[in-house]
Amino acid sequence: AILLNLYTFAIADQEAKILATRTIDKGRDLVLELLKEISQQKSTRLNYNRDYLANTIQQYINAVLFQMLVRTDTRKVYDEFHLNLDKFLKNLIFQK
Repeated sequence: AILLNLYTFAIADQEAKILATRTIDKGRDLVLELLKEISQQKSTRLNYNRDYLANTIQQYINAVLFQMLVRTDTRKVYDEFHLNLDKFLKNLIFQK
């Protein structure tokens, strides 16, 4: 609900837009940190730069969260996300 409120308020309020931007950027930064850890732990060479991956993953998660907030079949959206997240990340990160 917080993300939905941020999106709604950001349309009309510049301060809310700044807060929403910071929230989104913080999410991307957290994903970037996780990618750095994965790369260091597994000594894995990522096929894309980490900034690109972090942005793509964070946008995907935001899209899923938005769908969970607005759709009538929230449980189905969550289940599909939970089931497919691992596959999505592996395909995105380790594409050949």
